[in-house]
Amino acid sequence: MHQLSAEIAGRLSESQIALVPPLRAHLVGICGSGMKALAELLSEAGWTLTGSDQDAFAVSGATSLTARGLKLTAGHHPGAVPEETQLLVYSPAIPPRNAERIRAAELGIVQISYNDLLGSLMQGHRGLVVAGTHGKSTTTALLAHLLLSADRSPSVIIGAETRSPSQWSGRYGSGLDFIAEGCEYRRNFLKLPTQHGAILGIEPDHFDYFSSFDDTIAAFREFAEAIPGSGSLTVRAADPAVAAAVSTASCTVESFSITAPADWSVANL
Repeated sequence: MHQLSAEIAGRLSESQIALVPPLRAHLVGICGSGMKALAELLSEAGWTLTGSDQDAFAVSGATSLTARGLKLTAGHHPGAVPEETQLLVYSPAIPPRNAERIRAAELGIVQISYNDLLGSLMQGHRGLVVAGTHGKSTTTALLAHLLLSADRSPSVIIGAETRSPSQWSGRYGSGLDFIAEGCEYRRNFLKLPTQHGAILGIEPDHFDYFSSFDDTIAAFREFAEAIPGSGSLTVRAADPAVAAAVSTASCTVESFSITAPADWSVANL
């Protein structure tokens, strides 16, 4: 491993991969919703990026990325990884036996998963994380719109394209706030440093990972307990699973609803 890669590996071991200084990164599975958002954010932060995806149709349609100057490759090939790459980022669907990950290992390139990198990038920011079985992308986009309109200049990761003309899903901002969509699958949202969170609802899902609905609730309980006492959590009212998940939280918990009694409600829609 060359000296620069060793330095990056040292920073990575301390969760110190930050947005600045920018790096040269290769993203494997770049057309996935979260990875695309990450690529947009990193590109705006000045990183030099390349990427690949098994879905050739998605690669051909990734105009929001190619318009930024990113070189994308359809399929996974050892030659797609530039030798000057400093960091390889892979989506949760990419296994260690992937040809590009094997090539990165041969070149001594530091490798990190999407969720681990996102958690590292959020360090030092005010983490605003939206969780829940349904509605995460919509709510995250609404929150981003509000803070952008308030000139807070947040960094944003949304798990879907917005309906803006550019269809962006990731943004780099100069402000303290970092808004991210937090997914419960494999407890990935526990990797995101959260100061203020939301739980929109909890329903049975991801049956290939959670052994039972109680296990799903337990994951959300861990998410709620990880928020510091100085933070806050906004949750759906009149949801027994949500109530069970937040019962041991040390932070301020407030509820929202359209119909049920709640701390925050909407009327006259």
